Amino acid sequence: MGTIFNIAKEYATKGFTTDPYLHTFPNNIMITSIYTVILWGAKIIGVKDFLTVATVFNSLIVAASGILLYYNTKKIFGESKALMILIISVMTTPLYLYSASYYSDTFSMLLTMVLLRLYLIIEEKESLKSTIIWQILFSIIMLIGIKMKITCTFIIIAICVYKILNLEVNIKIFLKKFGVSIIITGLLFVLYNTFINPIYIPNEQYTEAYKIPTEHWIMMGLNGRGNFSYEEYHYTQSFPTFKERREATRKVIIERLITKYQENTLFKHIKGKLGFAWYDGSYYAPDVLRREPANKGYLHEIVLEGGSNTAIYKYWPQCMHFSMLIFMCLNVYKVLKEKDYLAKDNIMFITIYGVLVFLLIWENRSRYLITNLPIIMMSQLGGIEYFAKRKD
Repeated sequence: MGTIFNIAKEYATKGFTTDPYLHTFPNNIMITSIYTVILWGAKIIGVKDFLTVATVFNSLIVAASGILLYYNTKKIFGESKALMILIISVMTTPLYLYSASYYSDTFSMLLTMVLLRLYLIIEEKESLKSTIIWQILFSIIMLIGIKMKITCTFIIIAICVYKILNLEVNIKIFLKKFGVSIIITGLLFVLYNTFINPIYIPNEQYTEAYKIPTEHWIMMGLNGRGNFSYEEYHYTQSFPTFKERREATRKVIIERLITKYQENTLFKHIKGKLGFAWYDGSYYAPDVLRREPANKGYLHEIVLEGGSNTAIYKYWPQCMHFSMLIFMCLNVYKVLKEKDYLAKDNIMFITIYGVLVFLLIWENRSRYLITNLPIIMMSQLGGIEYFAKRKD
């Protein structure tokens, strides 16, 4: 978070950076580009407090995510459930805490909601002409999402799977509504790789020296609870070339799959990863806020583990989170019991299942749920309704 902010600040004020971070982690180029533009704009109008600018911008991102969550819920499930999701959002405190964490987690949460909103708009349009502008916007957001955090596009994948399973796919209608989006997204990928990437990774020798291969995150995902490990990071970086790093991480992946895990040990590994990601109702926010805060105040004593007043807060996010998981499971039970395979809730379930499987393979951490937290929140609404009716 801090590194990306500092690099964006350097680009906004100097036009360059000497930090090789983006050569190491090119997946952060998109979020860095966005904050570069925001900070550059602040500089143009004479604002010098970049920290406040970034915090306010990120807070607006979180607020916009909440607003779109309400309208998407209203469109899919109706006004009463939209009101319920609004109440739940107000009580979901990690959303407030992540307002001070200007990283790809919160921005990708907004992208998830924007993609869903644009899909719903395009879906209800009749003619190709009426969808052109929306398809262009959809393509732009899809590109940003893929480049920033692939999991924010899982909702669109889930909708496609849902339609295929329910035999709702008409190729002609699909191409009319989304054909332009597919073409434009491809063109945008070419333009992005041609013009944007070279700005942030101009030196290919640095890329060869620092870039971490994709396999590294799979390797980490196979160790313990799958969380980030400095030891594994230093192991990967100990090899001088990108090719050697990729070969080394692939070798470790194969060794762990063949020698480390049998049936019982693999089950324990999966159980540990599930617990680490899904048992944390704070979504790792206190740990993020602990890292070199600009100012440490009374709220830190409430939120951070070991603070003098943590008893005031620490049980609330856990209660909210586990209630959500319980109602989500109750909703799954209701859909299966009623065999309501056309229910829009299934789109949410497919998305969540995709995230769950992805985190079992990839580096694992509860903050990665933030991207699709609005979808998880929506998935509980049917369970709340079912519980209320059963109680009556």
